[in-house]
Amino acid sequence: MDKDSFRNLYLFHTLDGLRDGLSHFSGASRAAVIYAVRPDDPVYVYDPQHLLHDHEPKLKKLYLDSNEWREKAADISRIMRSGHVLPEKNLQLTGLISFGGRSHSIFYQMWFTEHHPDMCSIGPTECWLEHATWLLSHDFATEDPLYAGNSGYVLRNYATHAVRDYIVDQMNIRLGWDNSLRIFPVLDAVLGISNTREEGEWPQGKLIFTEPCMFPEIEFIIRFPVIEQPGLNNL
Repeated sequence: MDKDSFRNLYLFHTLDGLRDGLSHFSGASRAAVIYAVRPDDPVYVYDPQHLLHDHEPKLKKLYLDSNEWREKAADISRIMRSGHVLPEKNLQLTGLISFGGRSHSIFYQMWFTEHHPDMCSIGPTECWLEHATWLLSHDFATEDPLYAGNSGYVLRNYATHAVRDYIVDQMNIRLGWDNSLRIFPVLDAVLGISNTREEGEWPQGKLIFTEPCMFPEIEFIIRFPVIEQPGLNNL
């Protein structure tokens, strides 16, 4: 199998896994990618479900009428070769969420999916597209057919990790890097509470999670004293 066939296989599995994972997470979703493997390559579009239909004028302006996306690229020779990706931000196309990047193995890639109107946050979806960018860059760098389908499997089951990655990013921005709040147990608690009815009613209200070191700064409505019971300490 030649190099182009390998790459087509990686593209198929990555996009198919991304589309399937997003469809289970936020409703029926399509996905597409625009990419150029080398700086002097033509731009390629992989859009099997016509997600980018009606956006052709804007995309033509960005990628065909202008070479800014090539000329203003960061110096990829400075990028670490071990799968490091320089991010490319959302293109702000109406009705779409996009995210991409540049790496040694792929000069440029931009991933797209639908922006559903009932989304409360696009953050997890952007993390999902970012992970697709990293996985495809890694696949193109290794070119090992034995692992051609792995990226698709990862992206199909990335829902909880996408939410966790977005929350961690926001925590690092607001609280700094030195925090010890573990996100996966928090998500497990939220999911457990959301599926538990009380007297036949679904739970309503707000939950707050904080690190133990911040307890002295919280004004609790009531505190229950710790009562030591004789004999329990000897068990």
